[in-house]
Amino acid sequence: MFESSEHMEKVTQGLLQACDEVNTNCCQSVNAMVEATAAMSKGCEEFSRKLGTLIQESVSHAMKTGKTMMAAKSVKEFGELQTEFAKSFFDQ
Repeated sequence: MFESSEHMEKVTQGLLQACDEVNTNCCQSVNAMVEATAAMSKGCEEFSRKLGTLIQESVSHAMKTGKTMMAAKSVKEFGELQTEFAKSFFDQ
């Protein structure tokens, strides 16, 4: 009887230790997921900010070019301005 009680104690201790290890691993996994999500969120925020700036600059450049092209005095000048716009837009 004493041996089975001792065996049961060892099994119980083993189960408790296994539960502690699972708990520790779960906590580490959750912490890693939280950190990864925070990094991804920060990256998305930075991407959105840069994309917004790029779109704003592009629209501003297009508006300025449109005004310049509307002031063209000839079809030839308009074509030259269009070529310059396309070239600068591509370079940008």
